[in-house]
Amino acid sequence: MNSQDVQNYWEQRLSQDYSLSGVGYLGLGRHFNQWMYRVRRWVFLRTLSSKRTQIKDWRVLDIGAGTGFYADCWRTLGCRTLSGVDITHTAVSNLKNKFPEFCFFQGDVGDEFCPKLDGQTFDAVSAMDVLFHIVEEERFERAIQRIQSCLKIGGWFFYSDNFLRTIDKTSPHQSSRSLAKIQEILTRNGLRVVSRSPMFWLMNAPVDSQNRWLWKFWSLLERIVSKHELLGYLAGLALFPLEIALVTVLQESPTTEIMICQKIPDHHKGDSCAPEF
Repeated sequence: MNSQDVQNYWEQRLSQDYSLSGVGYLGLGRHFNQWMYRVRRWVFLRTLSSKRTQIKDWRVLDIGAGTGFYADCWRTLGCRTLSGVDITHTAVSNLKNKFPEFCFFQGDVGDEFCPKLDGQTFDAVSAMDVLFHIVEEERFERAIQRIQSCLKIGGWFFYSDNFLRTIDKTSPHQSSRSLAKIQEILTRNGLRVVSRSPMFWLMNAPVDSQNRWLWKFWSLLERIVSKHELLGYLAGLALFPLEIALVTVLQESPTTEIMICQKIPDHHKGDSCAPEF
């Protein structure tokens, strides 16, 4: 799928439903998706909480800005200077109205040319639930290269993906890559992995698990929440506190995780010691 096909796909989705449901997990309904985003918000704010005093002075780039969910999270953390890039005109147009204090522009970080990012540097870059939508390997690595080039030395990259411990799993609109492959690409491009922790445990498809009971649970949950919005709301309400407990206590997840990387100087690329975050 080329860049234009990807743009058309997301342009159509967002023009039909510019909401968290429109960018969320299709088929799970509006209310359950809202609970999933509550989990994402809690995890993201908790992950970055130690940097709150610094974030107000950071220049931040949010990739795949979409509905502005993470732009709002950055604002909550005190960020005052944020640029957001999205592949769709629909998102950029809405984001400019929703966040007039921030800067948004249309572009694709996987493309060979993204002129509005050339020469810009940032203290932090976020790409949350975005890069697995780049299914071509060449474009995926180009996106990582561009992220690295946009970061200042010592800058932070916050990235959520499925980080499979098995082989890659690819569909027309998503490619879940192995943790080993992703780590190798990041290291080759001067980004050192500092930490990785769960974003979800129960409330997302267990794509990184072979446990049949976990898959049975997810299949049952999908059927329940897709039947009626009220059931989706009640399921999310019941699972939310358990999900927060699981992602707080456990170090590995059968589904989406959040990774923190740091840009290192060229002469440290072989250094495996990770700094504290």
